[in-house]
Amino acid sequence: MTRRGMVTIAPDPDPGPGRVEIVTVVPELDSLVLTEQRRQRLKQALAEHTNAIRGITREGERAILVAQALSDQEEKPSRRAGDRNARKAAAGPPPPLLEDVDGYDGKPDPLSCGTEEELCAALREFWQWAGAPSSRTVAGRSGGAFSHTTVCNLPAEEQRRRPPLTPAYLQSLIRALGGEEEEVRQWTTAWRQVRRISTSGTRANGTVVTLRRAAD
Repeated sequence: MTRRGMVTIAPDPDPGPGRVEIVTVVPELDSLVLTEQRRQRLKQALAEHTNAIRGITREGERAILVAQALSDQEEKPSRRAGDRNARKAAAGPPPPLLEDVDGYDGKPDPLSCGTEEELCAALREFWQWAGAPSSRTVAGRSGGAFSHTTVCNLPAEEQRRRPPLTPAYLQSLIRALGGEEEEVRQWTTAWRQVRRISTSGTRANGTVVTLRRAAD
């Protein structure tokens, strides 16, 4: 009921448990104030409800991220182990090399090399002659003697890319390409010969070798 200059405030339709809304008659100005206060309370309640939902969502997102991180940490070691086992299984021991038929021998002779560049070129030829296996396969066959990157760089044409050509590297590479012990001995002897020539300029049989300066 409304009277002039006065407003009847109706009870809250849902005062909530334990609350009693008192119906009273107040001046019109006070009624506007009460209406604004109620609007502010509703606005505050809505904001608190929204923030609560956002908080739950953020906590849920954090929980999901933590679970994913833990799952990744558990999977990575097993995945790495699986990759290593797969590479070992794929590489395995090198297959025996079949010699060419008489009159068509294309296998390079390392003992004809007089410089490290010639020896590396012969290595590249031997790699092709052995079937050109991938560098990862050769590295797997080496039993951990070198990585596939080292395999790629050992016979590289550019000297700046090559690691030092040591007997251990050379022997492991020849074995990984399927070479037998006699071939490993030949390549090791060739390496020693190249070292001797680089210091004295002569082969083991006394032949003098003229060394050419590499182009700048």
